[in-house]
Amino acid sequence: MNFLKRTIHPTDFADMLRQLGLFLSTGIAPSEAVAIVYKGEKPSSPLAKMLKNMQHDLEHGSDLKDILCNLPKKNLPSFLAEMIRSARQEELPDLLTSISDFIDSIHLDNKKFKAALVYPALVLGTAVLITSMIMIFVIPVFYEMFASMGGSLPTLTQFVVDLSEFVHQNFFFLFFWIVIISFLYKKADEKLAGFNEVRCLIVRNIPLYGKVHILHNSKIFLRTVSFMMASGKTLPAALEATTETAETLYYRNIFLQLHKEVLKGKNLGEVLFTHKLFPRKVSAALTVNSQSTAFFQILNRLEEQLQMQIDRASKTFRSALEPLLLIVIGILIGVLVVALYMPIFTMAEAL
Repeated sequence: MNFLKRTIHPTDFADMLRQLGLFLSTGIAPSEAVAIVYKGEKPSSPLAKMLKNMQHDLEHGSDLKDILCNLPKKNLPSFLAEMIRSARQEELPDLLTSISDFIDSIHLDNKKFKAALVYPALVLGTAVLITSMIMIFVIPVFYEMFASMGGSLPTLTQFVVDLSEFVHQNFFFLFFWIVIISFLYKKADEKLAGFNEVRCLIVRNIPLYGKVHILHNSKIFLRTVSFMMASGKTLPAALEATTETAETLYYRNIFLQLHKEVLKGKNLGEVLFTHKLFPRKVSAALTVNSQSTAFFQILNRLEEQLQMQIDRASKTFRSALEPLLLIVIGILIGVLVVALYMPIFTMAEAL
């Protein structure tokens, strides 16, 4: 039952690293620092179990850096683990604080991006639920009433009645297949590069939402590169790290290509132009020599500008989607109401 196991939330993990950095900076021994953080967690939480294992390893002579580097990659990506492994002991407190801030920022960006779809998903989900309830419980009652009065039903009403009967008889079968298809879709999106590429290309070209998608992935890319280079890493190393912060196989594969091409001496901005991955303004700005001090400043400025663009694009997307959803729901409810009342009008004309 692995799918039922509780996972450690990114913000909780980041807070744990931040606390460790704080206690270590005051001169507290690693074992004592881990023990203090453990006391602040609920014993049954996944993070508490991780801390308990860390405390056990420390008591048996393991080094804190080695313990942190061996944490699951889903909590601490390998490029962050490598930074911890190569850090000097006196640098560890500040590094843990920096890493915790980076994890928090990436999680916050992803959360804001996904929030753009929460409202439409809730509205559509509610509409589907209400329509299903009408199909299963309301329409059969109307059908029995119409059948008792005799006569044939109008075409639209008969279609709605037939659809209601199909949903009523096959509800659990349909629900089962929806769950199976959703599961297979998720797995294919995670494991099959071709499937994920097609899905990402479709999403990138969806009006309004595609722009939010592109800007979001651009910002995650810039945030990772900026963080790595601020930590003293080279541009190729920073690009390699982006393959771990990318959310999809499509972007991971392209970032890996960027890494390989920059290793050959190519200019990052020119390579981005070739792949047409990010907005042209972003690619143009990154044609600046990566060895110059201006490059790092440009990364930070671009990141700030992209956040403003994401906020504007998300607002535009929601503003355009709200009336569209109302129209779709209005048409759906209107069709059901007309279908239910058409027999009544037909019978009234016959009298």
